Amino acid sequence: LIGIFKRLIKSILNVNAKLKIKRIIQKEKIDIVHVNTIWSYVGALSAQSLGVPVIWHMREWLSAEGKRLYRHDYDVINKSQKIIFISEFLRDCYKQEIQCDNSIVIHNGINSEIYSVERKILSNDRVEFLNVGNLRKQKGQYIIIKAVEKLLRKGFTDFHVSFVGAGGEEEKYEELVRQRGLGDYVTIYAHQDDVTHFYRKADVFIMSSFNE
Repeated sequence: LIGIFKRLIKSILNVNAKLKIKRIIQKEKIDIVHVNTIWSYVGALSAQSLGVPVIWHMREWLSAEGKRLYRHDYDVINKSQKIIFISEFLRDCYKQEIQCDNSIVIHNGINSEIYSVERKILSNDRVEFLNVGNLRKQKGQYIIIKAVEKLLRKGFTDFHVSFVGAGGEEEKYEELVRQRGLGDYVTIYAHQDDVTHFYRKADVFIMSSFNE
């Protein structure tokens, strides 16, 4: 009953958001609407009701996080003029729900002028490791923390790991770092709107997610 009530409230809020977005589309004479996540469809509904083309960018695999969408949500996605997947793997994950013949794969790009820095890596006294992303079990950050423990047991101390993000597990990981006495080797930062300086400082980036 609580879930039904929450969904009803969210539906009412979505109706209000849809009306606001429609007014913006009409006022600004917007030609195309780009939806950049699977989680929100009100922008697409607003555009489709006005006959404005929608491009949908698919970045997340819901099943990997134990999530799902309603059939209605996929119907909205399938009305898009074009669906962009960030990998062939992700497109294959949704082949039962999304009309993939109307899709294209464009891998995520990195602006080298912003994120690249001309310096010699592994040149400082300690190696800087970096992990950026939602702090969730499926993202595998706890495996990195276990690796830190293993390195220390083997006598390696010339390294540091930075985690940047939020997602529900940060308090658990912070407590784990404290209990294991890893504070000198692991730092957990909250969500950051700008992470460029973290990338510039890092020697090695770790992608620990199970499915990405």
